[in-house]
Amino acid sequence: MIRCNMCGTKIKPWYEVCYQCYNPPSKSMEVPEPIVAKDFMRNMGIDGW
Repeated sequence: MIRCNMCGTKIKPWYEVCYQCYNPPSKSMEVPEPIVAKDFMRNMGIDGW
């Protein structure tokens, strides 16, 4: 397993950071950004976790 560059959480090999670090809820509490993550995963050719 690979570890997140930011927090050390175990992640899948094609990620550099875990989902929480890539798309933290604290970044914008009133506007969560799941669409950004979905676009990112689609661009990377990843079908979800």
